Amino acid sequence: MLFHLERFVYKKASCVTVIAPRMCERLLEKGVPREKVKVIPNFIDIDDISPLPKDNEFSRLYKVHDKFVVNYAGTWDRPRGWKVSLRLLSCYEMSLAFAS
Repeated sequence: MLFHLERFVYKKASCVTVIAPRMCERLLEKGVPREKVKVIPNFIDIDDISPLPKDNEFSRLYKVHDKFVVNYAGTWDRPRGWKVSLRLLSCYEMSLAFAS
């Protein structure tokens, strides 16, 4: 049923936006016309970011200034799901703390 709803929405939409070229390819594979699909990256310019010292106001506020911190921004879908992330982290001896 959801597959049919997805096709209906794509058919009726005047434009479908995605955040990555691979997502565009997937829509094209599903039959969405190329002229309807627009790629609009929704992240940041990595050239505009520079590392900060580990001990800073933010890290002290969240009590991670003396911890090994892993940051992930994105969607936890099947390929990058939480189970995969936890399995990877289980390879290391460390305690986990999650922030929201």
